[in-house]
Amino acid sequence: MTRSTRMAIAAATIAMISSTVAAKDPAWCGEDAIRDGTAAIIARDSAGLEAISRRYLSQCKEADSKDRASALENLAIALDMRGDARGSLRESIKCIETSYRMPGCHVQKAMAHLALSEKSKARVALDIADSVISQQWDLAMASAEKPGADKVLIDAELNKLTSLIQLSARVRKDLQ
Repeated sequence: MTRSTRMAIAAATIAMISSTVAAKDPAWCGEDAIRDGTAAIIARDSAGLEAISRRYLSQCKEADSKDRASALENLAIALDMRGDARGSLRESIKCIETSYRMPGCHVQKAMAHLALSEKSKARVALDIADSVISQQWDLAMASAEKPGADKVLIDAELNKLTSLIQLSARVRKDLQ
């Protein structure tokens, strides 16, 4: 997987984080968190993305499970970029435990297993990722047809899912 693909996935994830109320700094947990994360992604700054993800997880306690899972996914991506496969696996598992429906968490888990030379575990995680991607695609398409649907949010979700489909295919190729 290329670094730009990882960063594109992280950017799409950060773009989907909704505004939430936080215990320590409610203003930062909304637009500012998104802007900070986007800046780290554009700069290709894995350490910055890691710090922002950790800050979000510690300060934005009132965030919903999907937003917290997105932060965990970004943390897993940052750790992967820094070569910490064990850390990436740990955060991917936390992400899945927080919100199973987040396909990027499953893809990151597969990538971490692959980096740790655990090919059979990587295949299982990738099969699950492909199933979750398919389910989320179907849900997004169904949502798009509803009156008053937020087309921008749905387009962002479909763009992320498309990136994950491509990433999954590359990981599967590396497993052969």
